[in-house]
Amino acid sequence: IKLSLSKSSANTLYVDALLGDAVATQFMIDTGSSVIVINQKTFEKLRDSGSDIVETTQMGARLASGRIRLIKRYRISSFSLGDNCQFHNVEVAVMEKSNNILGMSLLSAAAPFAIYAKPAQLALSHCGEAVEPFAEV
Repeated sequence: IKLSLSKSSANTLYVDALLGDAVATQFMIDTGSSVIVINQKTFEKLRDSGSDIVETTQMGARLASGRIRLIKRYRISSFSLGDNCQFHNVEVAVMEKSNNILGMSLLSAAAPFAIYAKPAQLALSHCGEAVEPFAEV
């Protein structure tokens, strides 16, 4: 499955996603992140939509600054990329001030994957695969 990507002025790539059945948003693709991160604003929209959300545990996250912060993580019922690529029971970390980040926990489940520059696309080989919970720090 190939998904169109949008590009920021800094050449950062973003993919459209649907969380639960109601919250459409964009995720920055970050192969350097081991986890999927949603910001507090997106989390509140998801919670307010009535989507199935279950708090799992907390985890330590190493920030770009090198500091480690304790953050909560949750399992959401569905996470869709484009029209044809849906994952179920996906764990996400919630950070107050962050981009929504599509990290390796989901990209690995969809692997092999490729990122194309022209046109900007994300190619995924496996949709609907189980997304393994990510490790704790």
